[in-house]
Amino acid sequence: MTEPRLIEIARAGSHEQCSGPDAARLYYCAATREWSLWWPCARCGGSAIPMLADIAAAGIEAALAHTAAHIAAQPCPGCLSAESRASGGDPLAWYDTAVREWVVRVPGGEHALTIVPLGIRWYDVPRALVNIAAARVFDADF
Repeated sequence: MTEPRLIEIARAGSHEQCSGPDAARLYYCAATREWSLWWPCARCGGSAIPMLADIAAAGIEAALAHTAAHIAAQPCPGCLSAESRASGGDPLAWYDTAVREWVVRVPGGEHALTIVPLGIRWYDVPRALVNIAAARVFDADF
């Protein structure tokens, strides 16, 4: 896990137009009308992750502090995605940067595993929502 040097608000709708590659940043994309998080990582190159959060001007400082604490406490989602896809073990559900949404691994028959998208594209949704969606997938007949 790479320790980000800082969290910043991007002034443009892309993480690429900000300070260096090791700076985590929140940025707003007018085309999709959503906030995204650039999660820097020296190992995988980093990931742009859509956020559900609606950050008002008055809440920017709190959003930056929350994001910095979250990044420091979590593994890189890009690295976790690659490891989870390759390993076939834990975790059963993760935010997959390849498909840009939460996914769950389910048995696919004859010792195979299938990765099923949960239809939840935002990284920062409550984990309870991810767990409910994953439970519904496990309850479905494949």
